[in-house]
Amino acid sequence: MLESDEKYLSKFYEAEFSPYDFMSLFAAINASQRNYSFSRDNLIQFITSCKESNQFCRLLNDIHVKSNGIFNYSEDLDEAMQKLKLGKIFYTISPEKDSTIMIFEDIPMAELIKKRIEYFDEMVSFIGSYIKYQRDMISQAYQRIYEQENIDISNACATLRKFKK
Repeated sequence: MLESDEKYLSKFYEAEFSPYDFMSLFAAINASQRNYSFSRDNLIQFITSCKESNQFCRLLNDIHVKSNGIFNYSEDLDEAMQKLKLGKIFYTISPEKDSTIMIFEDIPMAELIKKRIEYFDEMVSFIGSYIKYQRDMISQAYQRIYEQENIDISNACATLRKFKK
């Protein structure tokens, strides 16, 4: 098959589980657990980590992550999130300040889940791993802050000893 034929055929490719399906199910399961927000950037970082370690392949197969050399991003997920914003599933409070995506509390969970039910268990597992990933990130951040405070205190003590002499 010629390269031009492959490009032409790829225009008609329909994913079995698209990024829109992924975000719809992600939103519904999170909302069902009364979790109404998530970090877009953390989600993309976690997806990148999963793709690198070949985890949740069936869910993440059609989500493409790129890097601009500074951070990872996904046009696929951004497009899906934009569609869900237009559908009154997601909203943002301050997109220019942070990457927090909010989920409306009154979303049609049954509709969002019903069409994607065969991926439900895997998405529940994905979300559980994502929550653990976020907790680990927070824990590591606090550890770095604690270590930095210890360094600052030891430097202050050393400086104080110099002046006492």
